[in-house]
Amino acid sequence: MPSTIAIRKYTAVIRVGISKAMEYRTNFISNSFLWLIITVFVQVCLWQAVYASSDGNIAGSSVSEMMLYIICASICLSLTYSGKVERAAAEEIRNGELNKYLLKPISHLLYTFATSLADRAFGFCFIVLLAAVIGISASIAGVISLSITGCVLALMFIVFAIILRFLMSMIISYLAFWMDETWTFHVVLDISLWFLSGMMLPMSILPESVRRVSDVLPFQYLAYVPAGFLSGRLSPESALSLGGVGLLWVGILWGLTVFIWRKGVIKFGAYGG
Repeated sequence: MPSTIAIRKYTAVIRVGISKAMEYRTNFISNSFLWLIITVFVQVCLWQAVYASSDGNIAGSSVSEMMLYIICASICLSLTYSGKVERAAAEEIRNGELNKYLLKPISHLLYTFATSLADRAFGFCFIVLLAAVIGISASIAGVISLSITGCVLALMFIVFAIILRFLMSMIISYLAFWMDETWTFHVVLDISLWFLSGMMLPMSILPESVRRVSDVLPFQYLAYVPAGFLSGRLSPESALSLGGVGLLWVGILWGLTVFIWRKGVIKFGAYGG
């Protein structure tokens, strides 16, 4: 019964959040869509220039294979991005608004996660629907080759990516218990993920020593892993091992986030952090 009540509380938060997001759906869609279009356009232009100065093959990838991966990686990373809700948590700590959560029978972390899901739900559905229409049309026309298994695995690992990205952002926001400003760290994380997640280039073309390190870090789950399954760079057989490592990182980051929260709340005063 307590678990059922808890689920109902947070699903109610998600419903209210989605209703709120729907009030500004045109602005929300345009922001999400324009960011994705600009990112893909810049990436495509960059790699076209790189391939134009090569023999048409880089690390065993043709220009068409690379373009497919880059588009898939950009879409996957854009699906994990929210940021607004997570960054607002730091502001609530700084100005003392956290009090309203401490007085209610809810978990601030779960409440923020539910709000974050609601904030990105509309844009997520829009981008997935648009990508599905374009992908199916291009696959039927023979321009690209997509598999149902790869698409399903990509969606599953995007769930990992959303959770991991949220936890990374919340760890930074909870530093507001000790720091006056955490916005810079969020910007550094966003910029770093362009490279560390595999959006700029596939992890498979990195040097062996660098790739071994990236294989045990959580950043690849935000773009490289789902885009790898989607574009066919990763085989379905690797899903089990990758899923195990991803689940381990979810546990580690969740534990670290909760630890920082508990230490911070001890220090927190009614006037702020």
